[in-house]
Amino acid sequence: MPVSEFCKNLYFTNLPGVGQCFTEYVFFGDSGLSSLVILILIAFVGIKAQLPLEVMYPGLLGFTFVLYLFSGASWLLGLFLIGLLIGGILFAITILQNLARG
Repeated sequence: MPVSEFCKNLYFTNLPGVGQCFTEYVFFGDSGLSSLVILILIAFVGIKAQLPLEVMYPGLLGFTFVLYLFSGASWLLGLFLIGLLIGGILFAITILQNLARG
């Protein structure tokens, strides 16, 4: 398969460019599909390894943000921000429960 002109002159500090070259050959140019498949694979590996939610949740949030940097898909940033919001709410509930006990 011939390498495109864009991928020949690629700098690895250009994360959207690296993501575009990756998806150009693996997922036929659809960065949203590649991000979704990668997130699902990571989640399935975590479930199969029986990792606790305290490990999987921050890991998936981190991968969501990294995949957003690579692909630039706005729905990934939305998932990341919703995940941060849910994590903050759960953290606040935990703090309030600890204050009620003390």
